[in-house]
Amino acid sequence: MKRYENVNLPIELIKFLNLPFGFSLLIKGMAGTGKTSLALAILKESLKNDNTPIYISTRVMPNLIKLQYPWLENYIEKIRFIDASNVDLMLPSQDTIKNLKNKLKFQNTPDFFVKIFEFTENIENCTIVIDSWNAVAEAGINNGQFEKNRIEPVLTELVRQHNFKLVFVLEDSNENFMDYLVDGVLILNNSRYYNRRIRTIEIQKIRGIKNIQPEYLYTLNDAKFRYFPPFKFNFPEILIRPEPIPDPNKNYISTGMPDFDILTDGGFEKGSWNLIEIAHGIGEASYSILIPIMVNHLNLERGLVAILPEGISPVIFNKYLEGFVGKERLRKLISTINIGIEKSNLNLTQDNVDYTEEDFKLIDEKIAHYNDEFGWPVLTFLGLGSLQHIYNENDLIRTIAKQIAKSRAGDNITIVQTQENQNLIKNLCHMVSTHWKLDLVNKALVLYGIRPETEINSIVSDASEGYINTRLIPIV
Repeated sequence: MKRYENVNLPIELIKFLNLPFGFSLLIKGMAGTGKTSLALAILKESLKNDNTPIYISTRVMPNLIKLQYPWLENYIEKIRFIDASNVDLMLPSQDTIKNLKNKLKFQNTPDFFVKIFEFTENIENCTIVIDSWNAVAEAGINNGQFEKNRIEPVLTELVRQHNFKLVFVLEDSNENFMDYLVDGVLILNNSRYYNRRIRTIEIQKIRGIKNIQPEYLYTLNDAKFRYFPPFKFNFPEILIRPEPIPDPNKNYISTGMPDFDILTDGGFEKGSWNLIEIAHGIGEASYSILIPIMVNHLNLERGLVAILPEGISPVIFNKYLEGFVGKERLRKLISTINIGIEKSNLNLTQDNVDYTEEDFKLIDEKIAHYNDEFGWPVLTFLGLGSLQHIYNENDLIRTIAKQIAKSRAGDNITIVQTQENQNLIKNLCHMVSTHWKLDLVNKALVLYGIRPETEINSIVSDASEGYINTRLIPIV
């Protein structure tokens, strides 16, 4: 199993669940934020510690929960589901009340908690989820068993005497008296980011554990709770050539990432220009998207012309690709150009001379060479950041506009990389076929489409198999 499929909960929460003593945890959030998904993920995690997971539902019948969360099928025999919506089932016997209350310091223990004792009397370690606590509290207050804001003795005794891990699910995100009673508080939020869905889990309180990062991005994709840690780009220790992904159809080339092919409705269209905008602070993390695109193209025996961004030399660029495609294939199929180095000593804006036309003719010649030698399509990678510091901006825009117009009639593809907030973006975004943005949300690397407009996808990159295996996980 790959590394990125193993960890679905924040590391702080996993450490908290591994504490050798009982605790109480509160999960808060409005409807639809994924509280039940998180609670079930916690029960799944508890199985690793030889805990007995118990799910007490006050809202939804257990058989419906199993239908809503298909992944539970593998754990259905290990998790005890209790239907607390049936009042009669939740009333303990008189013998149980008498025996268990004698063991407790507090004699006014509500029947609901006594029933929990009854369920767990012969269990040494267990993790109990009460979903939702609102229903239990309201019923207890209405029938006179609970005094509002006076249940702290019961909670403390329950956790202390029985070493329980007690998880409350609360249909609310506001601060209330429960926040002060429990050992941990998690708040789930569902908000918008540039008019796109974003989900964040806030670790508001967690006793005994260092809170490394107070807030994380998460998704409910496939009815599973999954968080995303700070993105770190890892280069494989031993490099191998990945099996190339064929084009999905005759009009598109694959991006080298099945998830990206799906997001783009088939990959990059032949004859297209595709803008990838990089947010500040991303750095080499952008390679998690760019390297799979180029590697797949080269491994399909197609030419690549790369006009390198600032700070990248042809030697370094080739080293990033060589181990994934082979030295001979790299020598045969790729031309790397660093215009910034070649033109650094020239004043290219003097005398109103447009030098961009001349340099793009050189690029066109290299593309034509690969078309003649290896056929269609050729991929051009254009690092725009270096060019806008060299050429007159208006000349560069005019030349690019001409190149885009010429490209539409052919099968070649161009990828343009640029940093966010560059002046050229507002002109380019109306001319290119697609516009994508790489961004950071709570330190997680994400990708979303501006043209076409898409929801946010978190990028998960795995290098354990010897190549850059990048997945896009939708934030749903």
